[in-house]
Amino acid sequence: MCPFFQKPRQFTHLIGQAGGFILLEVLVAMSIVASSWIVLEGSYYRLVLKMAQIQVKKAAINGERDQYEVALFTAMQSDKQDTKVVLNESSRMSRRSRRIPHSGGSVNQK
Repeated sequence: MCPFFQKPRQFTHLIGQAGGFILLEVLVAMSIVASSWIVLEGSYYRLVLKMAQIQVKKAAINGERDQYEVALFTAMQSDKQDTKVVLNESSRMSRRSRRIPHSGGSVNQK
């Protein structure tokens, strides 16, 4: 017999074995990936919803604070107090956010 038509002897034992993944393994892997995707998507949507609720609360608090400060300012203006009291009124902000005056000179308030 011609040697070109003979099967190589070293590969004959692999013919009976599976040459890849079986359908059950693929289905199990796909179900694991799909379930983890669904869980991550749900947690992402909950996080986005929570952040939106926090933003709405923060905007409401800022609006109330602004209304209070405007009411306080208009009340002080309507009482016809001198302007020095109005200029010295705190804006309810911490000192760190204000501009630091020069260390060598006096501070002029207008």
